[in-house]
Amino acid sequence: MSTLDDLVPQDHLVRTLEATIDWKFIYPLVKSLYSDFGRCSIDPVVLFKMIFINYTFGINSMRMTGEEIKINMAYRWTKPKEEWIKDINPIIVGKTNYYLNVYKVLKVFEGHMQAHCVIRAMSKYLEKMDKYVRQRLRMCMIHKHPTVKKAYGMCYKWNIEFFARIGLIPSKWWFYYKMWGTYTIEKDVEYHMHRNKVDMEKRIQKFKELGIAFYTKKRLKKMDDSLSR
Repeated sequence: MSTLDDLVPQDHLVRTLEATIDWKFIYPLVKSLYSDFGRCSIDPVVLFKMIFINYTFGINSMRMTGEEIKINMAYRWTKPKEEWIKDINPIIVGKTNYYLNVYKVLKVFEGHMQAHCVIRAMSKYLEKMDKYVRQRLRMCMIHKHPTVKKAYGMCYKWNIEFFARIGLIPSKWWFYYKMWGTYTIEKDVEYHMHRNKVDMEKRIQKFKELGIAFYTKKRLKKMDDSLSR
């Protein structure tokens, strides 16, 4: 499978820019302009990189820059997936540690409130966050016209086991690991893979009861396309 990293020449200027500039200085400068509430916004570094591309390559307007980024592989290149994982993991750990502080408070007041209900609610939220992170990473890893639909199609190949293998820290696993210390990431992957299998079997059975074929030619083609990328 060819990745976006394979398609960008090693001597391309975008690689030099990425290796030379530490873009993290942007975050504290724009922190006051962003809110912790609502939907996630576009990463400010992405916006600044668009401006750099605009000036560096002499593109006439920002609208044209956006169009160029859509069709030029080099402009969409930033770094390999391993580097993305390296940057994302500290954010996941930091976010999860906030919920661990809530757990510590619950332990202090144990017996005075239904702690297990709160832990279960936090666990569900962290699981949703893990799904979102994996989906966004799939989008980054699709080098040819990435879309949400294509990213969902790649869940067969780039699944939970794949992301665990390349080093992504699942927030839900980190949460339980820090609480009890014995919950390994292998157990977490095994649990989710088994649950996904059970959910799939239930879905197939429901289709059978309705008299509808689940593995249609169209569905099989999509699965085959995702696995062959």
